[in-house]
Amino acid sequence: MTRSLEEALFQHFIHQKLEIAYAINKPFPFFEGLRDNFFITETLYRESLEACRNLVPLPRVVYNILTKLETTFSLSFLEMLFGQINLHEYPSLMTILKSFKSVVTSYGGWSRSTAAPQEAPASPAGRSSLRPLLPLPACQGPPPSRGLLLCCDTCPRAFHEDCHIPPAAAKRRPWSCTFCRMKESSRSQGCRGESEGPARQMPPEEQLKCEFLLLKAYCHPQSSFFAETPRNIRDYSEPFKEAMWLDLVKERLTEKVYTVAWFLRDMRLIFRNHQTFYKASDFGQIGLDLEAEFEKDLKKVLFVHEAK
Repeated sequence: MTRSLEEALFQHFIHQKLEIAYAINKPFPFFEGLRDNFFITETLYRESLEACRNLVPLPRVVYNILTKLETTFSLSFLEMLFGQINLHEYPSLMTILKSFKSVVTSYGGWSRSTAAPQEAPASPAGRSSLRPLLPLPACQGPPPSRGLLLCCDTCPRAFHEDCHIPPAAAKRRPWSCTFCRMKESSRSQGCRGESEGPARQMPPEEQLKCEFLLLKAYCHPQSSFFAETPRNIRDYSEPFKEAMWLDLVKERLTEKVYTVAWFLRDMRLIFRNHQTFYKASDFGQIGLDLEAEFEKDLKKVLFVHEAK
């Protein structure tokens, strides 16, 4: 296994911790497997069981364990996590396993002798930095559906053609990602006045800002919960007006049909629907971090005044 593949698997593990935590729906045999294979100490094992007995939600307990395992992450842990017993007892792990297999496939498999492009352009100091293979936690489809992996010529980031917003063209060189384009735009433009309010067709600079906001949302660890058509869409009724998800927002933004107000309305609808549907469950708290991050980024880049 190449160093770049090992790093990519580690980064993907971090992005998937939340989904793994919710896939583990009972302590046994997951806790015992971690303890018996010396991935966690006896003390942590007992503390975790005690937390469950004290009615701490199981996903929070598992997430805490996974966070501690970041410091000792290894391929052997993934082998245990996706072993036959766990896959049988926790069927939801199968989807997560497929996403890890996609990481391996993107690097050409286990036997590949040379890694995929991983080094950033050398800095003036002569250093280079590791490029993450999967900057988007929601990036889990099979490699052919995502396109080629493109390395930004301005920063260390790398994106699949279809995962980037807007979709990138491999033939375009030099190529800068939306993060770098947004940074350059902020240097050359001042704050726009409120008279150019949000309820109008977006000029190129505001299209770029919305692309930046959406790409930032996709890069958040919680984005995988909101990327695709909601699984509970058939249960939608009042008080839901309509379903909304990130991939649909991306499609509309790519087709350039949005106004700023429409874009913001759809993004906020994603979070509002989720919290309304899961208001009686701890799962309803998932997404609050992403929503807070989105609103914080919004204040920084849109420079528009909205009536609350």
